[in-house]
Amino acid sequence: IDPAMLVRDLCRDSPTDALEAIKKRYLKLSTQDLDIFIVPAESLILEKIVWPLKSAKEAFCLADFIGCVALCGMVCEMAIVFIYDLAASLWDISYLDAKYQEIFADRKYERLGQERRIKTLRELGAITDEVAADANTVRRVRREYLHFLSKGYDRLEEDACEAYIAAFRVIRSLVALPFGEQGKLTMPAHLKSYLELKGVSSPNNA
Repeated sequence: IDPAMLVRDLCRDSPTDALEAIKKRYLKLSTQDLDIFIVPAESLILEKIVWPLKSAKEAFCLADFIGCVALCGMVCEMAIVFIYDLAASLWDISYLDAKYQEIFADRKYERLGQERRIKTLRELGAITDEVAADANTVRRVRREYLHFLSKGYDRLEEDACEAYIAAFRVIRSLVALPFGEQGKLTMPAHLKSYLELKGVSSPNNA
């Protein structure tokens, strides 16, 4: 197989200089603000959240903008359900109002629509306004392109880029391990508790 022909075949817009087009789109999503240095090496986090986000970036680079939008939608849905799982494990649900307790019963939250899931988490204070706004951006873009036959493609690349950036910010706030004082890696409390529950980490780990 001729590598150049393979690249052109994989690149959805099939430009003459496909590698240059891929590089240009790659650099667009590879700024310092769009970088996660390290995440927990836990199977669910990697398989359901981190790798699909990476696949969304790959789709964008290959001009598969619909694929990028779809994957960003999946990533954000997985992330929001993951937050519910954290809440179910760490909170005393019996103290919540009955309408919220019902959502947590038998993982009902996993079968709800994304809009309601986001709204409920914001009401409970489990996510910030910024995270809710980004998750809703991804939800809106995904809904328009994946559900409406009448939706035009004149802004598809721009919308795919917007969806990726919004999805990235949601994921970064959830699973990224930031550096604290003196360049030491820090573990956010919600991830520490989750990894302890999964048996990946222990309370005595530094």
